[in-house]
Amino acid sequence: MGAGAAPWWSPPDLTRLPVIAEMVAGETGVPLGVTTPIVGTGVGSISTGTPFVHPRLFQPYDPQELLGITPRVVLTHLASARVVAAVATRLGHTLDGERTRTAMAWVKGRAYRTGRAVVEDGAFADYLDGLTQGAGEDTR
Repeated sequence: MGAGAAPWWSPPDLTRLPVIAEMVAGETGVPLGVTTPIVGTGVGSISTGTPFVHPRLFQPYDPQELLGITPRVVLTHLASARVVAAVATRLGHTLDGERTRTAMAWVKGRAYRTGRAVVEDGAFADYLDGLTQGAGEDTR
């Protein structure tokens, strides 16, 4: 094996890495964190601003292509209007500019009220149902 020899017989299948990492986390009792490099629970998630508009500028690799992790948009206390509108669309709602701003304020307020940065899709969908029917008030 000389200097030009390949380090393995076939290229590694990195899509297996997240599954292996989860197995190791389960066996050791040490959970994967959001910011765990390469295989963390936040890999492939986008929640605000420029990463949402231009994800390739902020991702060193394509998580779908390299690891088989489908990118997802997550609502957080940092959500921009574009993110709020995109998640609303994914949930079957079309928001105009005013309702997007109202929904964005609700998302940020909910995150702070609950002490959790991520707002679950179900809670947001319930809110949107009321908003698009004219209620727009948070009753929770």
